[in-house]
Amino acid sequence: MAVLHPYHPSLAALLASFPASGRFHRWLFQVSLHLRHYHSREWALAFLKECAHDMDRAVPDTEIEKAVQKAYALEAEQYQTPVADWMPV
Repeated sequence: MAVLHPYHPSLAALLASFPASGRFHRWLFQVSLHLRHYHSREWALAFLKECAHDMDRAVPDTEIEKAVQKAYALEAEQYQTPVADWMPV
């Protein structure tokens, strides 16, 4: 039987405290950074779009997509092998 573990405490805290007005963009990126360790890009995008429905302003899909894209791109960059200047390409 599989054991399900909860999210990291810092992600749980972010999800429990919805951002104040004017802080949603940063919150989107921070949550995206955490979600990339647990879920696919598509899942994160759908989840954050649902969260955006609770905001006091209309959040464009492009804003959410950019936050997710940036967070998941960082993950890809993190695992690339760095090439030193002196190494032949």
